[in-house]
Amino acid sequence: MNQTKNDTRPAPVMGMQRPIPSVYAEGASQIRLGMPISRVMLYSAADRPTDPTLPDTHTLAVELIMPTPALAEMCINILHTIHLARPQLDEGLPRWLEAVDAVFNRMGAMTNSDPNGVQVFPNTKEESAGS
Repeated sequence: MNQTKNDTRPAPVMGMQRPIPSVYAEGASQIRLGMPISRVMLYSAADRPTDPTLPDTHTLAVELIMPTPALAEMCINILHTIHLARPQLDEGLPRWLEAVDAVFNRMGAMTNSDPNGVQVFPNTKEESAGS
C-alpha cells in the first residue's frame, strides 16, 4: 500500500523471496478490470508462421492478479519511469521511442497530472527536452 500526503508512517520495506521468479512476456493478451481486483494476462509468442496469412500463436506466460488501484498506480509508475529514462532511450532505441510516443499520443484525452498536482509525463517531446 502506498503512503498518502498525510501518512506519517515510514515507507514500507520490501521483503524478497529467493529465488525471485522471472517471466518473459511480449505483450498483454487480456486485461480484465474490476473492483476490487483486476487481471492482466501476459503472453509470449510460441509460433510465428512464415506465411503472413496465418496468425501468430501466443502462449500465456503469466496472469497478474492485483488490486485495481495498485494496477493503475503501477501503470502510471511505468510510464513515469519511461519518461525519466528518455535520455538513455533516445540514444539507443529510436524505433522503440516512436512506439512509446504513440502510446502517449493515444493517451491525449487523459490529464497529464495526478490528483495531487504532480506532473506524470509530458504530452510532447519539447516538454521532455526541457526537463
